[in-house]
This record gives sequence, structure tokens and C-alpha cells, in this order.
Amino acid sequence: AIVTNSRSLISGASVGSDVSGTAGVADGSGRNVRDDEGGIKFFFSGNKHIGKALKVSLISGKNGPGITLDGFVPNGSGLHGNIIGLDASGLVALANRGPGILLLNTNHQTIGDTAEGAANYISGNMSDGIELRHSTVFTNRIRANYIGLDQDGLKPVPNGGAGIFINGSKGNQIGGLERKYGNFISGNSIGIRIDSGATGDTVISNFIGSDAAGLGTFGNKNDGILVANSSGNMIGSIDTQMRNTIRYNKTGITVRNSTGITIWGNSLYSDRLGGITLVNANSMQPAPKLDSANESGGNTTVYGKLRSKPNDKY
Repeated sequence: AIVTNSRSLISGASVGSDVSGTAGVADGSGRNVRDDEGGIKFFFSGNKHIGKALKVSLISGKNGPGITLDGFVPNGSGLHGNIIGLDASGLVALANRGPGILLLNTNHQTIGDTAEGAANYISGNMSDGIELRHSTVFTNRIRANYIGLDQDGLKPVPNGGAGIFINGSKGNQIGGLERKYGNFISGNSIGIRIDSGATGDTVISNFIGSDAAGLGTFGNKNDGILVANSSGNMIGSIDTQMRNTIRYNKTGITVRNSTGITIWGNSLYSDRLGGITLVNANSMQPAPKLDSANESGGNTTVYGKLRSKPNDKY
């Protein structure tokens, strides 16, 4: 592993693989997944960049996380242009045993971006693609990445856990204010998981269950988005540029044991068990059942049913 606490730029490196980039190099005992047996670990460091547009770092085949950020990260830092969990071809898994990227005690970090070569390809890892762990991780942005797809964005190479796991963290943004900032998250066990007291997180502009062309049927095996044991998070927007497109998952969005979860403006279809499922959530307000939508003369009329108690607020 590479461990540093200084201002750093790591670009064009291969960490965890042999010189061909197609096979892992043994390290650690292999018996347990350990955060300190990963590929690159930064802690309490200044500005840092891992990967760089047009000069990719390959971080795969490690016994723990691919990249761990542990400590305050000031503005201006970034993880861009990395292949994490795939081999050098970008088409086949060369798994890290932990998350592809693990954030601890970290804020104001940007993972991925829209410039040429700035997207990260985070696929094939045994655990989550990206995990934001605990309340000391906040105000980070994850955007324009391919999570659970190959480097062409056309074939699923799943992560074993969630594509993105917001594990008790707060105020993070998954996606961005325009469609170009959306992440493609497909083929994983769960697309995005928000859990363990996470609050104030926003999920907008993402493509969950499709390929890089916005097509394909690469749904996540279970939920496209799962919100559990959390509060005050937002999924989607009334601005059509910021809606999530969620399709071909087992369930589009599931909210369980959570309150104050705003779900609006999303495009949900072809999810096998339905678009929205609420379980002991949002004051027990059932999800609406939409039967049809018809457009005529520039107006759209939606027919459906909403079962609720009269004169109650939800």
C-alpha cells in the first residue's frame, strides 16, 4: 500500500496489479478485509489528486479498499480518472476486497468530474464501489462516475455491495445540478444505499440501471436506491435536469424506517417490483399508485390512486 500525509499527486500508477495490469499481486494474509491493506491511503493531508485526466491510475487487486481518504480534505482535492477494481483493459474485474473508495473523516472531496478523462471507473470490487463512512464524512460530491460498469460503459461488472453507500454521512451530493454530472450506477447489489442515520444527502441527475448510453437493462439486483434508518434526504428534483432515471432494478426506490425523505421528479420504470416502496417510512404515507399518463395539447394528465387518512399531514 501507499500511505501518505503530505500534499500529493499520484498519476499513471498501477497499485495492486502486476506489470501487465491483469493479475493481482499478493499482499497481506488474505484472511480478512482490512482498511490498512488497501491500495492508497491518505490521512490528515493537504491538497491531493489521485489520477489525472488522460493519465489513469489503476488501483485493483488489493486486500482492502482501493483508495482510503482519512482526514480533513480541503477544497481543491480530487479523485479523477482512476480505474478501481478492473484490470488494465477496463473490461474485466480485478477486485479490491474492500470498497473501491473509502472515505473516513473527510469533507469537501470531489470524486469524478465531467472533463475528458476525469471520470472514475469503480467496478468489480467485492464490497461497495464507494463508501462514505460515519458522520465525520460530509459535504462531498460524487459525480460523473461509472460504478458497476466496464470502462466502455456498456457491460455490467458489478460491485458486491452498493454502488455508493452513504453510511451515516451527511450533506453529500450524489450527481449534480445538471444531467452531465450524473453517475451511471448499474449491476450492483444495490445502486445507492443511504443508511445508519445519514441526513441532508442529495441524489440528483443519476442514471441507475442503464448503460453509458442511457439504454441497456443493467438494473441493480435489489433496490435502485435504498434509504433506511435515516432522515431529511432528497431524491430527485422538480427540475427535469436533476431528475434521476431509475429502471430495471428489483425495486426503484425503497424507504424503510426513515422520515422526511423527499422523492420527486424522478423517472422510474420497468423496476420489477414497482417504482416506490415505503416501509414504516414518511409517517406511514403509502406511495401513490400511478395508472397512466396522457399528453394532449401541451398538458399532461396523470391518473392514479393515493390512499391516506383524510385531514392528516404527511
